[in-house]
Parts: sequence; structure tokens; C-alpha cells
Amino acid sequence: MKKLSIPKYRLDYIEKVLKDYIDRYQIKDWPVDCVALLGKMARLKSPPTKVRVESGMHKDTDACTIYHKKARLYEVIFNKDRFSYPYKRSKDRRTNFTAGHEIGHIALGHLELDSKLKTRQEVLIEELEADEFAARLLMPKDLVFTCSYSSFSDTAAYMKVSQSALKRRLANLDRQDLVLRRRERACPVCGNKTFSMFASFCPICGRDTRLGLNGIRVRFYPDLIRLDRYKRALACPLCGMDLRDNKGERCSLCGTLIFNFCISYLRDGSCSFANPGNARFCEMCGRPSYYYEKGYIGPWQEASRNRISN
Repeated sequence: MKKLSIPKYRLDYIEKVLKDYIDRYQIKDWPVDCVALLGKMARLKSPPTKVRVESGMHKDTDACTIYHKKARLYEVIFNKDRFSYPYKRSKDRRTNFTAGHEIGHIALGHLELDSKLKTRQEVLIEELEADEFAARLLMPKDLVFTCSYSSFSDTAAYMKVSQSALKRRLANLDRQDLVLRRRERACPVCGNKTFSMFASFCPICGRDTRLGLNGIRVRFYPDLIRLDRYKRALACPLCGMDLRDNKGERCSLCGTLIFNFCISYLRDGSCSFANPGNARFCEMCGRPSYYYEKGYIGPWQEASRNRISN
């Protein structure tokens, strides 16, 4: 028997629906907790949704969703014997994928037509589509491609999915090679991997690097203020003046410092380290940088919330 697969046009549709869902529920960062998402849907009543955990369901059923047509209500029911929340072990995180699967059925409109009116093949395709929706929601490509896999179990735990779900996602993307990737040093808070040889603190989030650089997700933070090799700004971040021929440490037009000094340089002179053009915090002492304190560089949390591709 030929293996069932999702048609290309339906994969495109899943991607469109998922992007709309992400915008609608203002999902800005990953990993995602789909049980919490269902709770948000229930609170917002958008669409009207009810979530409960019930005993006595078939032992092989993780959850099911019923659409009450007259009330236009979706009722998501989890099997109490297979429901684990919050997630602790790999098999507990299966619940997160299950919740994403049920959200997929709702978002893709599978439940609006009674399953009795569908062929067995159509029902099976819808199950595959709900799985695909959940996989793309929980493990979007940009998340999968920017994680370290030196500890596969830790990576799966970070994504809030079971190890088997992550293995399937890598197989579907044909990227099993990522598991062999050499682990990069990265801040476990912000994912930054760029540090100067003098760094005692992460320049992006200010975390003490002596606590370890064993982050799972690696993120790139561009130099928002371009510097020359002497760490002088090429253009003033306040007035925009070309600083390449500027004399002294301040902009000759508006007086802004041309170095991203530690803020304590201005306050008490205790640290005069000149930081990179993306530094929110001083790499030497962990205090805010001058450009961050002045608002010329935004919070790292906002910079890390780039659109994720699925």
C-alpha cells in the first residue's frame, strides 16, 4: 500500500494558517507551551474553546477534540492517564505535541465537517496535517537549525518536545546531520556566541560567563552601531555625523561618546572598557553599556524575537 503523504498545496496552506495563528496569538519567542496556548484560547474565547482532562478514555488515546456546531465551541479533552503537565521527562513532553496536534485540528478547520462524512484516507491525511502543524509550531526551522545537539536529550527538553518528536522532525527536514554538529559556546540566557577574549560577562544580557557557556540555542546579535577596529563608532548614533575624522572621544557636533564605554566610566570612572557595537552590558564588569543606557541599542529580548520560519 502506498504511504500517505500531505499534498504540496496543503503544506503551503498549513504554513499560511500557522503564520496567521502565530500572529493572532502573538507568539514572539520559542520554545512554545501548547497546553498554555490552549488555556489562552479558552480565556480569550477566540475561538470559543474549552479544555479538560478526563479519565476513562481509551488507553491509546492521548486527547481528542469535539466541535459543538450549535454552540460553535471546540472542546479539547485530554486522557488523564496520558496527560503530564508541567513537563518533566521526555515522555511527559509528548503532551505538548499532543496539545499542538489538537490546536492544528482546530486551526486547519478539520472539525467543522463530521468525520463520518469523510473517507478513511481523508481522516488519516488530516491526522498527518495536524502532526505537521504541531511540528512546525513547536520546532520551526530557525529553532531547529540554531540549536546545539551535543546533548540530544537536553535539546529536546529545551524545545519542550519528546526525543522521538525531535528525531522525526529532523528526519522530515532531512537534517539528521545536525546531531553531529560541534557544540559552540553560547550564553544559556540569550544564546550569544560572540565574546571578546577579555569577557567576564555576556555583552548581550550581562550574565557572568564564569557560570558557564553551555547554552543550547545559539543566536546572532548584529552590531547595531558599526565600529572601526579601534572600537570607535563610524557614525554618531545620536546625530548621525560621520565620525571617521573626528578628534577626541566625543562627537564634535553633539557631544555623544564615540566609544561604547561601560556606563561607570561616566559615573565614577571605575571601569573604562570599550565594548562592541552590539553590547548592552560591559564585558568586563557586567554594568550597562553607554549606548544601551542612552537607548541607542534596544533590549536584547526584542532583538532576539525575529520572525521564525517554519
